[in-house]
Formats: sequence, structure tokens, C-alpha cells
Amino acid sequence: MAHSSDILLNVTSSYHSRYDATLPEHYASQQDQNEWSQFLPSAHQTPDQRKSWPAAHATYVHPNDQNLTGKFNIHAVYADDSVGNRSTRILGLRWQTFFIFLILLVLVVLAAVLGGIFGSRAATSRSTATASPTAAIVVDRGALKFPSLAVTHTGNNTHMFSLRSDNNSIAHYVLAQSTWTVHGALNLSNLPATTTSLTAISWRYSNADEIRLYYIDEDSQIIELTGRCTSATACEWLGRRVIQSSDVSKTAGLTAVHWGNASSADGDQIRLYFGSKKNSLYEQAYSTVLGGWANATLLKATISEGTGLSSVVPIDVDNPLQRVFSIDESGDMGCLVGEEELTSYDVEFSEEYNLTRPSSFASCLHWNTEESDLFVSVKQISESGEVVEAYRGAAETGAYYTKPMSDCPHGDSPGGAIAAVGYLDDVYGTSQMFVYDVGGAVTECWWHDVATDSTTEWKWTSTLIHT
Repeated sequence: MAHSSDILLNVTSSYHSRYDATLPEHYASQQDQNEWSQFLPSAHQTPDQRKSWPAAHATYVHPNDQNLTGKFNIHAVYADDSVGNRSTRILGLRWQTFFIFLILLVLVVLAAVLGGIFGSRAATSRSTATASPTAAIVVDRGALKFPSLAVTHTGNNTHMFSLRSDNNSIAHYVLAQSTWTVHGALNLSNLPATTTSLTAISWRYSNADEIRLYYIDEDSQIIELTGRCTSATACEWLGRRVIQSSDVSKTAGLTAVHWGNASSADGDQIRLYFGSKKNSLYEQAYSTVLGGWANATLLKATISEGTGLSSVVPIDVDNPLQRVFSIDESGDMGCLVGEEELTSYDVEFSEEYNLTRPSSFASCLHWNTEESDLFVSVKQISESGEVVEAYRGAAETGAYYTKPMSDCPHGDSPGGAIAAVGYLDDVYGTSQMFVYDVGGAVTECWWHDVATDSTTEWKWTSTLIHT
């Protein structure tokens, strides 16, 4: 065999591979190198195909000269590496690729960290400017001794209902001539959910108080109880019916309003509002003219989970203006106002009394003798336990004014059960009262505007339930 010397044979594939070759010195020219190169394994084979190449030290015979042979060291090296040395790899990647990837990764992480820091500062700056100084309160009704209260007034009688979580019962009380009559627990075939809201309406008919009490039972059904009281001490319950049996949330509020009477052209009108399992607000309407309850209607409002609901409507008017109060998904209180189409307005307590998602709040309408105007107010128990109200003229569409009920004792449960009613009676004239939990017992606090001297005051009166 002719004398040989080591000569690099440049054969570059699509995979950037090259091969070492030992060729006869006679064929050291570039032309001869090219002739030899055609007998190398295909430079365009895939890595899997290369596994079938000849051994690493293969001998090839030149077709034009059988006496000339060449030995080839067949192994792949990357074109930018030294001849005969394999590429250095890290985690299967070329070291240049690995370090480029590493640098990019470091830059991405650094950008994320810096973005988080500055974003956090910006968010903190925004929240500092707008946040209430009080903590967010989300009340679990089922954990309260009195998860819900309801109050309604007819003639000279006030009817109050309380739900107790320890024995899952609803009790009935009647206030007449400054005296409370305890009627005790109602006989219920559908037990209430411990997280239900209570709501009640009443009106005079045939010398009796007609009462409707609504609650949500353990099967997520809205139940209506029908009662009649011929006096403060003589009440009977006439029956029950299921008003709504699907898509009712046990934790959302429940509220009802009533106007009209059976002898009027429009008859009695009842509007019942409840929250769905998907936090939507629904209205269910009743009319004696239509002969019963209509299907529930979806309102254009989204409420927060567990929010309270409250509603008012002025009676003895030609065009009753309904108001429905709720807490939206952002924790802000709003009021839907209107006759048929309801428009939303914000209701804002001053910052020191602002709560997020209270489970209960109470609204009522009352006549103010000094202002000679009808007012609407919304009351809730603040974080400190103090009862506060946001109020304004019923015909106004502006900011609400906030004031604490300083003469009334602090309640046990911030954001907890409270119910209110405003009315005119033969004893105290213009009045409004609310009931709430104080010292483990339901307590009333009331305000009256005596017609003779137009004095106005809040008074803390008797405890209704002793424990």
C-alpha cells in the first residue's frame, strides 16, 4: 500500500458534521479528496441512519486504483470544534446554546421579579388611596346565634320574626301599644336553612293583619307562610306554599315588598327578590289581578356570594317606586330603583363605617316632619358594633349621608342580622325602629317624631328575647 499521511477530508452534512480521514499521499489533492468523499457514508443521513454506518475505522478502496486504499475515522464533530474532538454538551445542548438559553432565562426571571415589585408598589399605592380603614367582613350567617331577623308593620301592630341557629326555629312576636306578645316558635313542616334570610310583609284586610313570611328551607326552596292576626294576641297560620324550587342560594339574601290592596284596580302586588346559586339577582312577582305568582325574572345585577338583600316601596302612591339594595361582586352596595325597569345607583357609607359584603342590612322609608319629606335609609352593624345608617331624600339621586345611631347599644355581630321598618301610627306619629342582636338577645331601638313639638330622638327600649 502506498505511503499515507493524515489529511482532513471536508465533508459537511446538513447536521454540521465532518469526518477525519487518512488518505494515500498520492491522493492528497483537493480533487482526489472530493473523489474519496463520495465513498463516505451519506452526509445527509439522519442520526438514526448513521447508527448503521461501518465501524469507526473503515477501509475504502478507490475504484480507479485497487491498490490504493484509505482509512477513515468516522465520527461526527461540530464544524466549530477542533478536528478530532467531540462537541462539549450540557444537558444535551451545545455549550453556546446552553449559555444563551441560560442568559435569556436569567433575564426573564429578573424582569418578572422587578415587575412584581413595581406592580406591588403600584397596587399598594392605589389601595392606600381608596381602601376603607376597616377590615373586610364576610359574615357566615350560620355561625350567628340569630342568623336573620324580619320586621313588618300594619296598622298599630309590628310583627317581628327571628331565626335561631341553635334549635333551627323561627319565632313570632307582636308589638302593640308598647307591649310585646311572644307567640313562640312556628310549627314548620319545611325546616329553614340555618343560613337563610327572613323577610316579611303585612297589610290590613277585613279588620285583620294579613302576614306573609318568606324563608329558604333546607332543600333550597323559597317557602311562603300565610298568617292572620285579629289582635296582638290572636294569630293563626293558615298554610304554606313553595314559591321557588330551583336555582336558589341558601346563603344569599331574601327580601319582599307589598303595595296596593285587593279592592284596587291593580289588586295586591308583591315583589320577592332572591339570589341564585350563580350570584344573579331574580325578581318574583305576585298579583291578585293575575291570579298568582309569575315566573322569576332575571335582573341586570350581579351580587356577591352571601350578600344581604333589602327592599322598600312607598305605599298609597299612584306610581310605586321600588328600591332593592344589594352588595355587588366587588363588595360595593348598590340600589336598584324604578317602577318596571330598575336603574342602579351607588349607596356609600362614609369610610369609617364601610363594610365589605355584610350578610344583613336593613332599609326603610320614613317621613321626616322637619323636612316635610320622605326619606329612605339603609342600616347596618359596623365593625365596632355601632349601628350606622346611610340616608337621603327618597326623591333624590345623589350622595347618601352617613350617621351613627349613637344612642343605641352596640350590636354583637358586625355585618350581622338587622331589620328595620318605618311607619305612622296613632300613638307616636312618625316612627321607625330596627331590631338586632345585643348581648345575646334581640333588641329594638326606635325613633319617633312627635307631631306636637316635632322633637326627634332615638331610644333604646326593651329586650325581646332573654337567654
